[in-house]
Amino acid sequence: MGVTTHSENPEAAKAFVEWFYSDAWYPDYLNYVSSASAMKTFTKEKDPVLAEADSLCPDKVLVMYDGGGDDFTAIQNETTFDYKKLGAEMMTDGFDLNATLAELNKKWKDARGKLGIN
Repeated sequence: MGVTTHSENPEAAKAFVEWFYSDAWYPDYLNYVSSASAMKTFTKEKDPVLAEADSLCPDKVLVMYDGGGDDFTAIQNETTFDYKKLGAEMMTDGFDLNATLAELNKKWKDARGKLGIN
């Protein structure tokens, strides 16, 4: 969560983000939602059912999806890639998947070079 340079009320938006991730709100929010914490400073106890499942399967292999990671996010921001917009465009008449993928490949290659990401 963040405040863009195009926000109409950046001061209010920044104040909201600071409040959302504050001690006054975020720990209680984490206890309410099923997802894990987005911040290292706030931990969340594992749901008791999942904790029991962990103890019953000591040789488990954990697999985490990280949303693409920091490099993906940096490239996505640099190229202004919008997968929702792309999905909508794919439903339009005359959509050329090969041309779109070629354009995306060039944008991503240029972004990787600019950002120093291999």
